[in-house]
Amino acid sequence: MADLSAAHAEAFLEMMSAERGAAKNTLASYEKDLDELRSLMQRRVAMTSASSADLQAFLAHMAKEGYKASSQARRLSAIRQFYKFLYAENIREDDPSGILDAPKKARALPKTLTESDTSRLIALAAEEAKVDAPGKLERLRMLALLELCYATGMRVSELVSLPATVLGAEGRFLIIKGKGSKERLVALTKAAIAAVTAYGAELRAVHGDKDFAYLFPAATCRGRFSPGT
Repeated sequence: MADLSAAHAEAFLEMMSAERGAAKNTLASYEKDLDELRSLMQRRVAMTSASSADLQAFLAHMAKEGYKASSQARRLSAIRQFYKFLYAENIREDDPSGILDAPKKARALPKTLTESDTSRLIALAAEEAKVDAPGKLERLRMLALLELCYATGMRVSELVSLPATVLGAEGRFLIIKGKGSKERLVALTKAAIAAVTAYGAELRAVHGDKDFAYLFPAATCRGRFSPGT
């Protein structure tokens, strides 16, 4: 029996163009994906006669070759559309792609700063904080935020929620209230203590004896910065 896979693939692409208005780039991608599938299937079976196991083997081959999950998912989409077309046109009596599992996308690692990048960032903030000009409070606040975050590793939500009473605390330790109102004790570096002290002095110089609920007050409904600020 002649292998009509190429002809069926061409009919599928014509349907996608005429009935679904698929873009040229989409059609080109589908054509490339089906050509790749047909090329691999020819070694064992005609593409139009492929079983679910054959298609699963194709996906496993892509994974073995190092294709990214996104590339595998794109090819799987083309495969599903093609075999649904064959089933709808009564070319096949079943849809072998229906039970195929989508590839799992690997979780992207969070982007982090290197130790040298962090040191440069803090050093720059420290230099900016020395400038005696309008905006000094904001610059000292930034330095305090960075030093506290670097010294304790606390979450941003915990950092912006620190109470104003921190300014009156003495010693090298700080109590942080985290998720579930659980408290933990963290140590502060001398640099963090110095930064918070300088920031507190400037805060009082600008606002006098005004009482704030939070260490880093802001003109918001909560009276503090939000983690996404």
